[in-house]
Amino acid sequence: VYAQGPTVTVTAPTEGEIITTDTPTITWTVTDQQKKQITVYRADTDALVHDSGLLVDTTGSYDLPPNLLENETDYY
Repeated sequence: VYAQGPTVTVTAPTEGEIITTDTPTITWTVTDQQKKQITVYRADTDALVHDSGLLVDTTGSYDLPPNLLENETDYY
């Protein structure tokens, strides 16, 4: 049985924001979160850069590990 997940709104970093650290914190708002999985893709190649795996956690934030992001590069 497939159930549609909650609506998630990313609050930071914002679209187009310049990141000044190699360990940014991603934050969001959501109702009724039970689990989370954070994926980061490189925009120019659509290559997966990071996958947190499925985490049983209700917090609305995640700190990216160091040394994943490159300067002058867009991600989604």
